[in-house]
Amino acid sequence: IIGHTAHDKPITMYQYGNDDASRTVLMNFGMHGNETGTVKLAMKLLEALDTKSIDIPADLKVLIIPCLNLDGFERALKNQDYFWGWSVWKFNGNDVELVKNISSLENHSKKTKMRISWKMVTADGWDTPFSEPESQALRTVIKDYTPDLFIDHHNAYPCVWWETTPQAKQIAEKYRELTGRWDRDQLYVTPDY
Repeated sequence: IIGHTAHDKPITMYQYGNDDASRTVLMNFGMHGNETGTVKLAMKLLEALDTKSIDIPADLKVLIIPCLNLDGFERALKNQDYFWGWSVWKFNGNDVELVKNISSLENHSKKTKMRISWKMVTADGWDTPFSEPESQALRTVIKDYTPDLFIDHHNAYPCVWWETTPQAKQIAEKYRELTGRWDRDQLYVTPDY
């Protein structure tokens, strides 16, 4: 357990591979509660790793957070309208958009307007970076494990976005090749941890 959600649900992380590995990959799923496909993908990945149908190289440690936003995920499953992209179920238990809460984008004081079914709402997250327990848990994992690669899964678009570094671009291109996803460059800036 790496922390608890806004509604005090435990956030779990699973570790596979060698503890003394020279490389670490952190994979996060379920940051947006309404993106339930990422949590389903995490469950399939965990099953494959548990049954050893996927081999992990000896020099690699894999960390998996199957659902960072359990509060939003559970609300999404209970609401038939959760497939609508800007649904309120995207947020955590405090109605904060976690991607914005960990963002290092320049204008932290801005709020985002998002369409939720029939009305526009203001989505908090930028005003107080890392104010949410889920964001804090993720930041702590990144500080403690210093992963070489962080993959944050979302199922809104069939694409791979990367930072501006050549190494990130190379990894994104390989991931795209293996998964058949198309890519966009430089949508997110690396968060300030």
